[in-house]
This record gives sequence, C-alpha cells and structure tokens, in this order.
Amino acid sequence: RFEDVAGAAQRLSDAGWVSLWFALLGLGYMWLLAALSARSTLTAVAVGRASGEVLGVAEVRANGYVRNLLVGPRHRRQGLGQRLLCWCAAASRRRGAEELWMHVEVGNKDALAFYRRLGWA
Repeated sequence: RFEDVAGAAQRLSDAGWVSLWFALLGLGYMWLLAALSARSTLTAVAVGRASGEVLGVAEVRANGYVRNLLVGPRHRRQGLGQRLLCWCAAASRRRGAEELWMHVEVGNKDALAFYRRLGWA
C-alpha cells in the first residue's frame, strides 16, 4: 500500500538517512537512498516542496527491473508517475541496463492503464 511505503520513506527522511538531494522537475526533491554496490536497488522518493509530504516512490534495480512505482492517490494523473519511471530508466541505464521491465498484477487496472498510456504493452 502507498501509505505504508510513504510512511516508511517519511520516517527514513525524518531520521536523517537521506544523503543526496536531487531536484525533481519542480515537484520537490528526489532522495536517492542506495548502497555503493552496483547490484543494490535504487530508491527515489518524490516529496512536495512546501508540504514535505511524500508524493511518490520508485525502486529500480541495476538490471532495469522496476520493483515498485507508487504515486499517492491525490497526486495521480499529474505526470509524477511518468517522471519517476523516467528516473528509473536513467538510473538503471547509468548502471548498465539496456531495458526497463516490471511485473504488474492483472487486476491492477489503474497501473495497467498508466503503462498503456505510456506505450507499454
């Protein structure tokens, strides 16, 4: 659930675990939490500039596998999911991935519609 992931991300940032800050196209900050290992999963957390609220979370492995892509219900259909997915592509490409891939549950109609809008099968 988004609420669980967002809550965990908020607790990590509140505890001062965030070491690198990247602008996320005017939507706030992208926090990159990753070990030095090239095999580690990279995590981006999009946070609202004014509110500090977690808007979305993405996780991608070095091989291009998108483990998670979540956008809060109030922040959907505003381009954040697409930006997080682009971040996943760029982050995994920097680590040598040649493609981006994921699994989506057949019953997750919102996610399937999102990926279809972006041209994914």
